[in-house]
Amino acid sequence: MSEVRPANPLISQVIEKQNKISRFVESFAKEFQEVKAVLSEHEEILNRRVYLSPAEKKNVKKHVKAKVKEIAEQNGWPYKEASRMIFAAVWNSIESAYNVSTYDELPSKYVDDILRMIDDWELPESVKKRVESSLKKNSKEVDENGND
Repeated sequence: MSEVRPANPLISQVIEKQNKISRFVESFAKEFQEVKAVLSEHEEILNRRVYLSPAEKKNVKKHVKAKVKEIAEQNGWPYKEASRMIFAAVWNSIESAYNVSTYDELPSKYVDDILRMIDDWELPESVKKRVESSLKKNSKEVDENGND
């Protein structure tokens, strides 16, 4: 089947130009989508590799310390004895949630979410039992040694 050509050569030229423009736009759109995908990948990598600034780290540490103190006070535990296990539990939760091995690797992009997580964090029952057990053990050792 042959292509129907308009009788007017000017119309043929216009149609040909429109077809070329359409192919160019399609090609450009495809290339644009590819570039956009690469940029998204790079943005994702950057977001994961831009870590907390010193000021953000200080703020995160401050929030964690306040949360640990709050939990110790709520449970009537001596801060000095209970804090080590509570600190470890808070940091483990944060590091696990953000898939990092140290808080130095926390992504800056999520600092507000991290702070909110700390503020909303609740002591797991297993950690609570461990703290209470440790405090009882320490209390018995003090009693057995005759110290107050």
